[in-house]
Amino acid sequence: MIKRLIGSDIDLMAYSRCIENSFQQNIYADPAVLDLKCKRWELLVYGDYEYVMPVPVTVKFGFRFVAMPLFIQQLGIFGKDDDAQVNLLFYRKLVKNYAVQTYAFNERNSLDVVLPTRKNYVIAKQDYDLLSRKGFKKGRKSDIKKISGLEMSSKMADIETFEFIQTHFKGLNKTDEIRSFVEFVQKYSRKLHFRHVYAGGKLVSLAVLTETDQSFGLLALINDENFKNLNASSFVVNEFLKENIAEKALDFMGGNIRGIELFFKSFGAVMTTYPVIQHSRSALLKNLFKAKFLR
Repeated sequence: MIKRLIGSDIDLMAYSRCIENSFQQNIYADPAVLDLKCKRWELLVYGDYEYVMPVPVTVKFGFRFVAMPLFIQQLGIFGKDDDAQVNLLFYRKLVKNYAVQTYAFNERNSLDVVLPTRKNYVIAKQDYDLLSRKGFKKGRKSDIKKISGLEMSSKMADIETFEFIQTHFKGLNKTDEIRSFVEFVQKYSRKLHFRHVYAGGKLVSLAVLTETDQSFGLLALINDENFKNLNASSFVVNEFLKENIAEKALDFMGGNIRGIELFFKSFGAVMTTYPVIQHSRSALLKNLFKAKFLR
């Protein structure tokens, strides 16, 4: 009932159509994103592309295993609705046929399996004035009122954008990780939104956002720490909400780090969770031999 497809066996048009029309629609499952961020990805398919499940595959020392690539938060099962029985079939197929180090389902996948969860924060589509009055925390309201001297531009990415990312992106430990993100933004820039924040003509903050039919997603919020006192992060999020929250939700695409979680919550964001398969190295080694034997 569920087929495993690789490479040219995947009907990319049928897959893309399923993703675009899915109840779980998100940017991570876009084939262009998968091609950019995964060295290799395969596909589990139910029926005639009624439901699909992209699977990122890593090969090391001759062993194949599943691991979530950097910058891809959620994958999982995509289809016309959320069917717990179908989801369970996919889950069983995945763990039986692959050695899984990490795999993140999405927040709209119901699973009758007990798995660890990770946090995400979302502001639902709503009236901005109501959100700012009742959703914003007192401290955030106060911070926003004090902001002055900042201007925001929604221009496309340019050399200034990429140089700013390379210089100021925090949270990545390796130079090649930053390079990978810049490469992704460069290649995928036509499908992204950018908000540049300036103080006296100098770029001090940058928001990189994705968009689906249902929501915007905050892929990255990058600041020049030398201008931390200007509170540019609060400024850019507030301005974006003012412009767009009446039309689409804002997905903050994260929230597992305490300080960042509090920042998102201060704008009235509500926590959602998504299930994750995660195994230690020793457990992965056991699964490697088992999965290799099964294939």
